[in-house]
Amino acid sequence: MSIKAALEASSIYYPAGGTARFIPQGDFENFLSIATLRSELSQCLPDHHPGQGQLSSLVETIYSGKEGNPESSFRKIFATLVLIGICHRIVDFVERNINDSQLPLLHEEDAVDAVNANVADKAPVESILVRARDGYTPLDLFSSWDPTSKAGFFKEQWTFLSPIFARIGSQPGHYQLTTNHVLPVVEDGGRIDEPTLRLQEVILVPVQILPRSSLIRRVKLHPQHCRFESPLTGFQEVEDFAWKQIPMSEKSRFIQELGILKSLQCLNDPHIIPLLASFSIPSLGYYLLFPCAEGDLELLWLTRPDLVGSSDTVLWISEQCYHLTNSLARVHGDTRGIDQTSHAPSFSAIIHGDLRPANILWFAKGTALQDSKLVIADWGCAEPDLGPHSGSATQLKSIGRTYRPPECDDSDAHVSVALDIWSLGCIFLEFVTWYLLGWEAVEDTFSVVRLGPDSIRPHIESDTFFSRTEGRWEVKPQVLSWTQKLTEHQGCSPCVQDILSVIMDCMLEVNPAQRSTARTLAIKFHDIFARCEKNPDYYKGINHSQR
Repeated sequence: MSIKAALEASSIYYPAGGTARFIPQGDFENFLSIATLRSELSQCLPDHHPGQGQLSSLVETIYSGKEGNPESSFRKIFATLVLIGICHRIVDFVERNINDSQLPLLHEEDAVDAVNANVADKAPVESILVRARDGYTPLDLFSSWDPTSKAGFFKEQWTFLSPIFARIGSQPGHYQLTTNHVLPVVEDGGRIDEPTLRLQEVILVPVQILPRSSLIRRVKLHPQHCRFESPLTGFQEVEDFAWKQIPMSEKSRFIQELGILKSLQCLNDPHIIPLLASFSIPSLGYYLLFPCAEGDLELLWLTRPDLVGSSDTVLWISEQCYHLTNSLARVHGDTRGIDQTSHAPSFSAIIHGDLRPANILWFAKGTALQDSKLVIADWGCAEPDLGPHSGSATQLKSIGRTYRPPECDDSDAHVSVALDIWSLGCIFLEFVTWYLLGWEAVEDTFSVVRLGPDSIRPHIESDTFFSRTEGRWEVKPQVLSWTQKLTEHQGCSPCVQDILSVIMDCMLEVNPAQRSTARTLAIKFHDIFARCEKNPDYYKGINHSQR
C-alpha cells in the first residue's frame, strides 16, 4: 500500500459527513518510516532532480529533522504534499528549513486566529505567513505554485495538526486552537442536555441569575490524542469524555471556572470531577474537557427502580454520603484525615454554590451498584470563601433554586461554605426518599408537599426546604412531617434512621453558624458506613418500631 493510500484509509472525518479530517498521530508515524520515505521519494523526484543525488541525506532530514532534532522533522509537511500529489516539493521546504514545528502556515488574514499571531513585517495582502521565533513572518515559498496545489496544502496540513490533549504534571494543559483545527473525535454522542428543571425552579429564577448558556457534549476521543498519564485517582481508564462549551462572550466566567478547577487538581480526589484539559476556538467558545459520567444522580433515581428498597443500596448510600462529605470538607479547606490528626497541604476554602442532583455525577462500571461512585461536578458557580468581613458572595445569593439555604434570601447574611452543607442535606433527604419510596415520590410527591409561599416573593409558591414565619427562618413543617413519615417506613433500617438524624440535626439547620462542618459530617457518615460493614443487621434490619 502506498503512503497516500494508507493515509487515506486512516483518515477520520469530524464532524461526520464533512470534509475536515484528521489522521491519528500514531498511525501517521507508523506509515512514514525511513524505508517508505525512501521509496516514495525515489518515485516522485524526477531523475534529473538534485534531490536524487542526495536521497539518503534528504530522507534522514525529513524523518529526523536537521541536526537530528525530531521536533523539527519534515514528516507532516511531506505527508501533506503526498496527499495533494506534489511530494517533490518537499525539497523547497527543506532548503528553507520550514519544518513541522512551524505549522500551520497561514494566509495573512487567518493569522489573527493563530496562537500569538504577530506579523513581524508588513506583508503584501496575498502573502503567506510562517511561524517564527517572534511571531509570524512572510514566506515566498508558494509564489510559483498553482492555485489548486496551494489551496490543497492549506487544507490538508490540518489533517496532521489535530491536538493531543495532555496533562502537564498535575495540571491540565490549555490549547489555543483555530477554527481550522480538526478535533480528534471518533464518536460524537451529541449534546448532554440539562435535566428538565422542576416548575418551581423555573418560576423562581431571578432576573440576575448566572447565564446557563453552556453546552455539554459527550464524545469519544482517539486514544492516540489523549495523554493523561499523570495520576488521576479513580479516573485512570477514561474512555468517554464530556466537553463543556462556554461562549466567547463569557470569558470572565470561563477564567473563573478554570481557576477553580485548577486549584482543585491538587486535591486529586476521586469524588471531585477532574479537569483533563481546556481549549479555546475563536468565535466558537472556550472548552473544558472532563471524564464523562453515566449520568447524574437524578438519572440514577429515574432509571434504576430495581435499587429501591434493596439493603445493598443502603450500604452504598452510606458509603457515598461519607465520600461526598469528605471530599466537600477538603474543598472547604479542611484537608485533615478522618482522625483529625494527619496534616495535608493547606487549601483555601471554596464554596461550590450550586449543589443539586444534576451536579452530582454518577460514574458506573457495569451494573453492580458497588462499582459505582458519585462525583461532585459543575464548578461554574464556585467562589472562594473569603470570610465574613470580605462582603457577601453576591453572585451566589442571586441564584434561585430548590436547594438554596435561608441565608441566600437574607440581605444581611454572609454566604459561606455552610451554603453547601444545606444544599447537600436537601439532596441527601431526597436520596433517602428515593431509596424508600422511589423516584415518583421525589419528583411528584415530596416536591409538591413542600410547596409554599416563597420567602422573597410570597405570591409565588416554591419548593425550598425552608420558610420564613413571623420574621424567623425555619425548616418547613412539611419537610419535618415528611421526614417523620420516612422514619416510620417499614424499610427504614437503623442505618437509614441514623442518616436521617444527621441530615435533620446537622445539615438542615437554618442558622448557618450552627450547621455542622463537612469534616464533622464526614466523620459521622464514616462511622455509619463502618458500622454497616461490621454489622449487616444495622442496614439490613427492618424498622422495629413498626412491629
